[in-house]
Amino acid sequence: MMAAMRVSGAPMLAILMTLLQFGHCSYLRNYEDISKFYSDNARIQTLYTTMGTTECKYDKVSKTNSREAEFTRYFLTGPSLDLVGKFVNHRHLFQPAELDTMDVQKKKGGYYSSERLLHSFYGDTCGIFSVTRNWGGRGNDYELRVKKGNDAHGKCYHKFISDTKKAGVFGKIKHCKPKQ
Repeated sequence: MMAAMRVSGAPMLAILMTLLQFGHCSYLRNYEDISKFYSDNARIQTLYTTMGTTECKYDKVSKTNSREAEFTRYFLTGPSLDLVGKFVNHRHLFQPAELDTMDVQKKKGGYYSSERLLHSFYGDTCGIFSVTRNWGGRGNDYELRVKKGNDAHGKCYHKFISDTKKAGVFGKIKHCKPKQ
């Protein structure tokens, strides 16, 4: 009798878990779509970073598709890197959601970074990124990046300041001055 109750309880538990899962799906928030930011031929410059001035850079996107972007990262000091960013959303592996993160690897192999587009403004021309070099995506560094021609004033800049203050890294912000 007890075994029969356990067996009949298993399908009920499965149904309950399924309902909870589908009920949670309707609560998916709208994520930014990093594939729209890292689009074909985009030139993306870091204007502010909490990672230090060695991370002042711009990315020149050479090729994209729905799953990844190939780009060269040029630093203001130091050699450039050929990179591939694979578009993902680690928080929703089993449900459709915008791809808000790039897992970046060196083109010749090897993990480089995880870069999540937190907020995007002005038609995907100004964005606030959470960046980590730690495998697994945990970090507390932020960057404000713009596509060529955007100066990052207004909402984008103010949201960057707000996010870095909330994260406790406001004092680490460095302004990246472009090469002349």
